[in-house]
Amino acid sequence: MATIYKKKLLKELESIPSEHHKAIYKIIHLFNTELKLSSSKKEKSSLAGIWKGSAISDNLIKEAEKSLYPYEKE
Repeated sequence: MATIYKKKLLKELESIPSEHHKAIYKIIHLFNTELKLSSSKKEKSSLAGIWKGSAISDNLIKEAEKSLYPYEKE
């Protein structure tokens, strides 16, 4: 069955004028790329809870605030 569609595709490609080959190639290439990406997609993983249990020093927070808000007084 796959060879039937391959023959049909080749027949269609042969009937397309050469000035449109570049556009047809782009379409087929993008379609093929999307197929590969969709088949390689894995289950989405979540970042929720990744920092659970991590401790951040108050000094680091204050330094970050100073760099983000230099116009605020201490």
